[in-house]
Amino acid sequence: MAPLHRTSPICATSDRSTGSQATLHVGDDDDDAPRRLPYHHTVKMSMFRAKKLDLGCFTNVRILRDHSKRKAFEAAEPERQALRYIIRNTLLPARTRAIAQLQLTQMHCYTRPTQIRNRCILGGKGRGILRDFKMSRYNFRMQALAGNLPGVKKASW
Repeated sequence: MAPLHRTSPICATSDRSTGSQATLHVGDDDDDAPRRLPYHHTVKMSMFRAKKLDLGCFTNVRILRDHSKRKAFEAAEPERQALRYIIRNTLLPARTRAIAQLQLTQMHCYTRPTQIRNRCILGGKGRGILRDFKMSRYNFRMQALAGNLPGVKKASW
């Protein structure tokens, strides 16, 4: 595929004969050479793990993984929003939108909002969570009966 001329803001090239990786050329008018942004980033799981845990709750592997997913999502959210805007903007050329779609699909799965799950802060359980208290139903009941939740009392009518 022949690259577009220098005045175009974005063009994609790949060299199949040498097996080189496809790159995205972003041309700036103020510098001489275009920047290269790789389509496929080499992603290691260690980059998503928090260097220092700021969790003040029960921890197990699932809690740590969910914490890592939340941190990765927070870090990548502006980039995801920008790519989604480019994809949905019908005024842009189809090629630019296709490149943005490719970059969005090749982002790590931890950067997706669907990966985040509410978990109990006491037991790490992933189902039956009350959002207001961040607790499972069972732990909420035990804490409420013990009087540890202010303003919560057992209903009677």
